[in-house]
Amino acid sequence: MPIKFAVENRDDLRLVVYRYSGHIHPKDVLDSLTRAVSQLAPNQPYHELLIFEHDSDLSDFDSASLARLYQDSSELYRKRNLGPRTAAAMLDASMDAKIIMPLFNALSLKGGGVALGFELFTEVEPALRWLGIPIDKGMEIVARAA
Repeated sequence: MPIKFAVENRDDLRLVVYRYSGHIHPKDVLDSLTRAVSQLAPNQPYHELLIFEHDSDLSDFDSASLARLYQDSSELYRKRNLGPRTAAAMLDASMDAKIIMPLFNALSLKGGGVALGFELFTEVEPALRWLGIPIDKGMEIVARAA
């Protein structure tokens, strides 16, 4: 499975961790988003942490597929009536992610979708700190997505 995820959906902590490895197609991303957000409570803000393993192959992504993915995911969040999300991506290990995720970040800054704060990191712990997630709880959820 190229994308694994874990969801924590408690009043004090709403976090989805996605772990990407191997060849990943845009449809794989949308499918995993659909499964993950179905577990989230509506009208609540939540956080996402995207972790790209060293073997993440994002060669099927281009600016058009990223724009489509952003639009489709925004529509999915609207339909589920989810609150604003804040996302962090850990890119250190994947060269493809170092190219693709800044483009996705630019799309999120351009807007048109759901409220999204997005930041790029090279390590998991600083990403969790930026998201405001306690390190110990965050690392437990990261481990569940392995």
